[in-house]
Amino acid sequence: DAKVLDAFMVGRDMGDTMESGLQVMCDTATRLGVAPDTSTYKIVLQHLRERRRADQSLRLLRRMIDNAVQPDVHCYNSVLGGLLETGLKAEVQGLVDEMQMLGVEPNVETYTVIMEHEARHQNAAGVRDGLTRLLRSRLQPDDGVLFPLIEVEDDSAHLVGALRKLRRHHVAISERVYLVVACKLASRRG
Repeated sequence: DAKVLDAFMVGRDMGDTMESGLQVMCDTATRLGVAPDTSTYKIVLQHLRERRRADQSLRLLRRMIDNAVQPDVHCYNSVLGGLLETGLKAEVQGLVDEMQMLGVEPNVETYTVIMEHEARHQNAAGVRDGLTRLLRSRLQPDDGVLFPLIEVEDDSAHLVGALRKLRRHHVAISERVYLVVACKLASRRG
């Protein structure tokens, strides 16, 4: 059963390369008489992200599709996060478009990964763009998606506008978020 394979792989060091990880996966699958599935690939993709092997995770994602194993949104999020963490930002939009073409819809985490990356690089416009895309997607985020924007936004009008935008999309804003925004705005005045 694929769950046995997944449990086995979590506890085993798959090495530093995609090839060694795939070799472990294939050898173990053969011994157990099961084919690697989405969950199995997801484990290897996460492993590659943790090791900052974005190029290898992208190749593995392609191999997964070539082997007729349908990646889920979590597989794509691992690859997207890895691409962003290793500076391969140019690949991200194409990958998001690809996942949608394959019928895999981005989730809140997809947009959050992108917004957090933009925040780490002090790109308020990129965070605002990610928030706008998230809200257009019709997903229902919580108010936590505001934290990347709160972290980098220097324009109080944009910050207040983002709060209003979330309210218009029926996102409940917690007192904690209002307090953090109020503190940030007050610190600018004083």
